[in-house]
Amino acid sequence: MSKNKFLNEIKNKPKLNDYFEWDVGTWSKAIVLWDKYLKLKIFKKDSIALEIGSRGGGLSLYLAYNYNISVICSDLNDSFDNAKRLHQKFLKKNTIKYDSQNCLKLTFEDNSKDVFIFKSVIGALGNYENQEKAINEIYRVLKPGGVLLFAENGKSSALHNFLRKTFNKWSRGYWYYPTYNEMNTLLGDFKKIEIQTHGFLTCFFRNKYLKSFAEFIDFFLCIIISKKYRYVIYGAAIK
Repeated sequence: MSKNKFLNEIKNKPKLNDYFEWDVGTWSKAIVLWDKYLKLKIFKKDSIALEIGSRGGGLSLYLAYNYNISVICSDLNDSFDNAKRLHQKFLKKNTIKYDSQNCLKLTFEDNSKDVFIFKSVIGALGNYENQEKAINEIYRVLKPGGVLLFAENGKSSALHNFLRKTFNKWSRGYWYYPTYNEMNTLLGDFKKIEIQTHGFLTCFFRNKYLKSFAEFIDFFLCIIISKKYRYVIYGAAIK
């Protein structure tokens, strides 16, 4: 391979920012765990993954680009313009379809999808009961042996909750942050669960240089700080 071709391939390859959009250094820790589970699966031509709450469609791109699997990119509304632009930038063939879906009442048949993936979605459902409904719907639609991959804002510490309510209007209203133990309970019907957490300081900074420094500090803090006080909960669950 020529040097120019190699450099072009690197240039045209998606970056973590394309997958995660914000606070990338913390949220992208999920990739290592997700890859571990995805590499165990053998995808067939008819295998289908579903991203719920897609926003910009980053996680749909992650699955389609790295695992060559057909993906349904879904959200509550039917505005997928940003997601389509992102996907067209990196994908040579059309492996992603778009669909408006409510995760509380999915329109798909039982045992019909191989992978589910979401990031920062179930907190917007407002309460634990709705989160339970959403996970039950995902479980219903997943095939036996299918995998759920997720990353979610956790309840974390009293400091996080105070600052969220002070500066984030959604935290004062409809958002419900699940605890580490609640995530374990929500996934109780799955055959295998692996949940990890990360992040403490990083979410407090917007300046990219301060955020990078906070990410470095968080690497060490998360060794000693209890997992229930970290603000991102991520994991995988097999049906």
